[in-house]
Amino acid sequence: MSDTLSNKFEELIGLNYQLYNGLFLTLPLDAVEKTGLLLPLLDAVCQQGLIDGKNPDVIVEEFFELHKPHFTATDKNNFLFKIIQYVERQVVLVDALEDAAYRKMHQVDKLKILQTVAENVETNNLSEEFSKTLQKFGIRVTLTAHPTQFYPGPVLAIINDLTRAIARNDNSEVRNLLQQLGNTPFSRKTKPSPYDEAVLLSWYLGNIFYPVMGQIVDSFAGRYERAVLENQKLMTIGFWPGGDRDGNPFVNIDTTRRVASKLRYSIASCYHREVRELKRRLTFKGTYEILDELEKQLHDEISESKPVYTLDAQALIGKLNEIETILLEQNQGLFVDKLCSFRRKVTLFGFYFASLDIRQDSRVISRALDAVIEENSSLFSGLNDLSEAEQVDKLLNISGSVELPSSDDEVVLDTVGSFSLIDEIQTLNGEQGCHRYIISNCHGPIDMARAYAFFQLCGWQDKPLSVDIVPLFESINDLNRAGESMRSIYANPDYKQHLVNRGNRQTIMLEFSDGTKDGGYLMANWAIYKAKENLTAASREAGIEVIFFDGRGGPSARGGGNAYLFYAALGKKIESNEIQMTVQGQTISSNYGVKPAAKHNLSLLLLPAWKTISMTVPRES
Repeated sequence: MSDTLSNKFEELIGLNYQLYNGLFLTLPLDAVEKTGLLLPLLDAVCQQGLIDGKNPDVIVEEFFELHKPHFTATDKNNFLFKIIQYVERQVVLVDALEDAAYRKMHQVDKLKILQTVAENVETNNLSEEFSKTLQKFGIRVTLTAHPTQFYPGPVLAIINDLTRAIARNDNSEVRNLLQQLGNTPFSRKTKPSPYDEAVLLSWYLGNIFYPVMGQIVDSFAGRYERAVLENQKLMTIGFWPGGDRDGNPFVNIDTTRRVASKLRYSIASCYHREVRELKRRLTFKGTYEILDELEKQLHDEISESKPVYTLDAQALIGKLNEIETILLEQNQGLFVDKLCSFRRKVTLFGFYFASLDIRQDSRVISRALDAVIEENSSLFSGLNDLSEAEQVDKLLNISGSVELPSSDDEVVLDTVGSFSLIDEIQTLNGEQGCHRYIISNCHGPIDMARAYAFFQLCGWQDKPLSVDIVPLFESINDLNRAGESMRSIYANPDYKQHLVNRGNRQTIMLEFSDGTKDGGYLMANWAIYKAKENLTAASREAGIEVIFFDGRGGPSARGGGNAYLFYAALGKKIESNEIQMTVQGQTISSNYGVKPAAKHNLSLLLLPAWKTISMTVPRES
């Protein structure tokens, strides 16, 4: 850390921490008397004790003998537990201080990434090239659930309010929020369900991604309006809680269905609020009546007792287009900018908000197929007697339908049922609501063919498959063979036709976790880099645009680190029209927890698309 950055940290965060922590330690919290005032004394005793080489048990006992000799064993336990509670809340205080100072710490206002890019476009007469880039480029941030790294919902709300109070130097409100924080439990009595995880993450969707992505897209308005509206993949969100069976064995069909409904409810709630705000301005004849009807329809939809679904994205956009015409022709275009901003959000999020991915391990899919074959042998006659290549051909050309097998294996039943569930979700939320099936631990074409066959047998035999089959190559061996694996399946005419129906685009996920276990950090990174080169070559030969979806965790060993530099380092031998990556755990709250951070980091992800623009790129947080 440079001296300048270090000084800025001390000025914006360090000094404020001393101020607010001093206030925090004096709060009248429950349990042991004057716990907060004793914490600095305990800290000093512990540091000196460790320097002296003393055992931690001895250090703590000496502290009690010196400062609280009358404490009983119960008092001591209560005190130490309360100390842990104080430390937890001090961490929250630091988080809030960093969030409040984010804009100044990272020079967000000075850098103005999007504005700088726009100015460079104009200066270098690159408007046409930039428009073409916007039409084909996209970023997709996929939120994954690691609940042990998340604050509970009530604490998350306090942090948000505390951050705002600190930013405006409202010391009275800060004191009240710190006291509220001190009396709010951090622990949960029960383990959160997959649905609970989804609800927690949905807070970020409505409070961060909805307004911030809207702001970013609005910045392209005007000259590049058409390019933005025509490219529905420019900025999208993926969602794993409730769909990721490989990551959470407690996910089932009911969970997935509830999460899909929650996602639609969340975006409908955002639209309802925005329509109400528009009604306060568009009070003109013709416009107000349309907005009033839309508000009623959205209100009926977010009624939790008995929701009524009468809107889809196309219908909503059609109504907004009607209002725009009235504003331009009869009201001098008054407030049309607010209307257009709302319409762009509808284009971004549809009625799905975030695309729910389904993920399952290839071995589980294989086990489920064995159970189906056992009860539908005529459909799979002689399959197991064929070579692997012949099995792939047969599975990709299979027709018919199957019911859930009569199995006691709940995982098998869920796996089979999940394929038809995707059709149900698409009917409710639109195709983008759930359109990817990710195969973990994928070894090659046979695993992809099994998943494809399931879709054909579970509802898609009479219509084109509106789902992307996404292989996830993880181990070093599978990464090394990935290029040849895809060459093989690209050569199959049935799968080739499926890709034609999907716009000649193939998404492939690559992950660090298993590769790191197999060969270590450097080997995993090198294997993924070479796999991307080989996959790009194989895809270009077949006339397919390959989209890479990177599994990036928080620590560097799981692919974490500076996202912009990671993608900027890719050469011309690697396809990079889209950036897709997972974001998990603490990375979500640190990089996207407040609006300035989210806007800064999402803007940085857009920079690799602008290779024709010469500019100094700031580093990501």
